[in-house]
Amino acid sequence: MATKAEILSTRKVRSEEISKLVRLISLGLIALVYTTLTSSSVFSTQITTNYRVHFLIILIFSCISVVLEFLHFSVGYRVAKNVDLGNSNKDGTFSYDTDSCMYKLMSPFFYAKQVTLLIAISVLLYVMLSVLF
Repeated sequence: MATKAEILSTRKVRSEEISKLVRLISLGLIALVYTTLTSSSVFSTQITTNYRVHFLIILIFSCISVVLEFLHFSVGYRVAKNVDLGNSNKDGTFSYDTDSCMYKLMSPFFYAKQVTLLIAISVLLYVMLSVLF
């Protein structure tokens, strides 16, 4: 049976990895779209002619995902900073202000960045499968 500390440690590691992957994949998609749209190769010209709107959707959702990643990080930073260090609990621990707007925004930003990335990836997969078949 896992202890609470082990579960919290695993959760922390997983959320960090999710954030890294979201950031990496989003920036990769932005680079892919930019390269495809600005390339003068025959393949890029054909694919952007037929799927220009799709590439713009991928670009928009990837950029939104990066912005949401930044907002999630910024809100988390503010929440941690706003912990009232002067008023620790009796056992020496500190509490988050779970009623604050910043605290309540952390979870929506965390999930929204994943959803926007999944939309961008889905559109890219649609384009790839349409080109192949």
